[in-house]
Amino acid sequence: LKNASRADALAVGDASHRVYVRDVLFYGATCCGAGPSTSSLTSQDLRVLRSRFLFAPKEGVRVKTTKQTKRGGTPYAAFVNNTVEFSEGALMYKGTGATIRGNYLAFNSFEARGSYTLDNMAQRSVVTDNTLFYNGDKGGHFSWARGQ
Repeated sequence: LKNASRADALAVGDASHRVYVRDVLFYGATCCGAGPSTSSLTSQDLRVLRSRFLFAPKEGVRVKTTKQTKRGGTPYAAFVNNTVEFSEGALMYKGTGATIRGNYLAFNSFEARGSYTLDNMAQRSVVTDNTLFYNGDKGGHFSWARGQ
């Protein structure tokens, strides 16, 4: 990607509530931005559903409902029935009780010292029925806190 500022096709910022991204094809771009910029302005109920990410940039798909890093009390996020292929980093999510279900993640995280295929920064997440296929040296799920 020549211009990093164009990496996010859709950026979700401060205090964005009930944002549902459905059936979108992201080609060489990613979704949802860096999330809220202040700890007091959280986003409520962020969901990415049935979308496809092909050649996402280094940061990968970011589904974050808060700037805070704490073990509980962050708003809900979901990443359901999506496809992420050939990305430098696949998915970073932050949201208590997040649902990561039914996704196909293949050929991601091959950059040297890149991020995990699934990078979790919250607790009580439900990660189920996903396919991780031929991902790089960090091709797995990093859980920062305990799950459900």
